[in-house]
Amino acid sequence: MKRFSALILLLVLLLSAVSCDGIGKKPGADETGDTAPAETRDPNYDPTKVFGVKGKTCSFDNAAMTYLFNYHYGYFVSSYYSYLPYFGLDVTKSLKEQTSQSDGMTWYDYFMTEAVNSAQSMIALCDAAEHFGVKWDEADDAYLLELSDDVREAALSSPEVTPDKYVRASFGEDASFDAVIEVNRISHLAAKVSEVLFNSIEVTEEDYEAYREANIEQYLILPFYAYSFPKETLTEEELPALKEKADAVAAASHDPDSFYEAIKPYIEEDGETYSLSYFYNEVGFGGTSDAEAWLWDEAREIGDTTVIDSSASYTVFLYCAEPKQDDSRTVSVRHILLEGSGDETKAQAEAILAEFLTDPTAEHFTALAAEHTTDPGFQSVGDLYADLREGDTVQAFNDWAFDPARQHGDTGIVLTEYGYHIMYFEALGDYVWKQNAAEAIKNEKADGIMAPYFDAVETDEAVLDMIIPYFPG
Repeated sequence: MKRFSALILLLVLLLSAVSCDGIGKKPGADETGDTAPAETRDPNYDPTKVFGVKGKTCSFDNAAMTYLFNYHYGYFVSSYYSYLPYFGLDVTKSLKEQTSQSDGMTWYDYFMTEAVNSAQSMIALCDAAEHFGVKWDEADDAYLLELSDDVREAALSSPEVTPDKYVRASFGEDASFDAVIEVNRISHLAAKVSEVLFNSIEVTEEDYEAYREANIEQYLILPFYAYSFPKETLTEEELPALKEKADAVAAASHDPDSFYEAIKPYIEEDGETYSLSYFYNEVGFGGTSDAEAWLWDEAREIGDTTVIDSSASYTVFLYCAEPKQDDSRTVSVRHILLEGSGDETKAQAEAILAEFLTDPTAEHFTALAAEHTTDPGFQSVGDLYADLREGDTVQAFNDWAFDPARQHGDTGIVLTEYGYHIMYFEALGDYVWKQNAAEAIKNEKADGIMAPYFDAVETDEAVLDMIIPYFPG
């Protein structure tokens, strides 16, 4: 859902990464640990008594909103710490006095918008719980109890640290243990409602066709050929000669065959034996590079060539065909991974495959996987990789799975850098464009269904403005 895309915040994960041994303040922080100057507030201000975001069935007080705000702030800083100067964000200065790169908002407004959007989404979904028949049950109680115990255990692992002190050390003085639990309670219920909501939305063939026609450019790919002349070992004086080579290839190329003839001497000079297909590429619409701008220019005609000058190379591009619809499809495959690349591991893979072929069913394959696989993901996702898209996996695995001749029940053994994979082809899946369209259509329909609930959520900007940014040092 466009409005609710930030819904399922795994907020507790950040808590688990906080070390109470490092409780302290960043350089320049004031005595409360704030990374921005504390605004003057009513001395009787109690963050648990004022509500920044309110719904019909649940609300977030400012203790909860402080947690959400500083979660988004802290996550951003932790993720992009080395790049903060490029973003123009200084954690030692007030966020209200620094302008972000998002529509000229201050950094305070940027992180507040993130926090409010996620709060509104969660509250709106919880308000819709009764409509969708979603109730809090014993399993949910168990989830929340386990979460509470985990936070308490993490806090008590350090001397004289209470759960509240643990939370405040991570998210500021106005945050609290109760606020963390309440946010996660609401987030958990909202996730249940979201799942029911999406499962209730039907996408028809008419929906697919209408969406594709309205967004046709998103589903086009453009074929082209490219060959690069690298600059990395050359001096400035040698670059003009390299550019002349690239220009000569471009001038001699007007179709794939002439392109290959023009680059063949350089392929052989490098001691390689690449075929023409090695230089074939496809690109989707919407890129911003110089090459993509040239390729998608409406003036392009088949046979056009150009040389793009980058810091790393001179690259010759051949425009060889008109854009076409991306008809790529997903595949589902099962695999058993055996770590190792030696003959012994290969022999083991062959033996397991031979055993499977005595009863070539998916159930038998899964049983063998449970017994033999070393894939660490088996416990969570099993042996089936469903709805893989081309490029999702390492090359050798990908090439086997996406072989155009592949059929249900095909088997094989593939060696990758992870080891030997015993392969079982389950099925050819849906078109990738159709999967993307389904997600977008469901998002749009969900927005319409949820609009009344979302519009009923109230925010109090004056109350929210009391929140103080904090990032632990």
